[in-house]
Amino acid sequence: MRTKSLLEHNLPLILALIVIVTLIIVIQSFQLPVQSHNAKVGCVMIGASQDHGWNESHYTGLLEACRAHDSELLVRENVAEDEESLSSAIDSLIKQGCTVVFLTSFGYGDCAAESVRRHPKVAFFSISGSHRADNYTTYFARLYQVRYLAGIIAGRESKSGILGYVAAMPNAQTLRGINAYALGARHANPKARILLRYTGSWDNEQEERRSVALLQEAGADLITYHEDHPYVIREAESRGLLSIGHDTVYEHYSPRFLTAAVYDWKVIYKRVLGDYLSGRT
Repeated sequence: MRTKSLLEHNLPLILALIVIVTLIIVIQSFQLPVQSHNAKVGCVMIGASQDHGWNESHYTGLLEACRAHDSELLVRENVAEDEESLSSAIDSLIKQGCTVVFLTSFGYGDCAAESVRRHPKVAFFSISGSHRADNYTTYFARLYQVRYLAGIIAGRESKSGILGYVAAMPNAQTLRGINAYALGARHANPKARILLRYTGSWDNEQEERRSVALLQEAGADLITYHEDHPYVIREAESRGLLSIGHDTVYEHYSPRFLTAAVYDWKVIYKRVLGDYLSGRT
């Protein structure tokens, strides 16, 4: 009877000890998926990895992410946005052992479907595209937010209220940036106007410089752009125009260079690659 009484008296304590021991066992046996070390990561880009612009920002971001996750980065540069060129670049990366491939130009999303289908065990991350597959997904940053802030500065600093904008082509991301920039400019100056010129290419120095000249002739005293290289800024500098940069700043300009819409891609790549390696994606 005394034993039974002691047992009943100490039952809450005994149950608590059982729960604690069980939790300890569960915690010790539970582990997150182990990351793959020395993984090979592929990257396809439309330009050069040292272009002081769009491609270099992605290259340095991915390189830092690979170093953080003990992985090796393999790159294919200057790959055109067509199915044949992209397929060849992807195949060569996979032959070298890449199990994940990043496609860092807008046009790749439109011609990656066949490569994704042929390599079901390879994970593809594309900067754009509407294709859907178990081993394919898209990623991007909210670039329009920083474009809006740049627009506020442009609207405030322009004396003429006419803002020149040089863009490659009217895809979804370019249009978001233009609209956000215009909204920001109108917030600072309700009478501000955007003059827009498309070049039809992410990399056409002659046409980009020509666009700056034409925009200046039309009254623009401040220029920005959405291209892969800072040709527009260099031309604006030579003409004494105010300017706002895009994506990266690798050069020292005059005080007429007001600011730049810069995106820190390494933050995104560390997260995306980490999720892939740990099995969360």
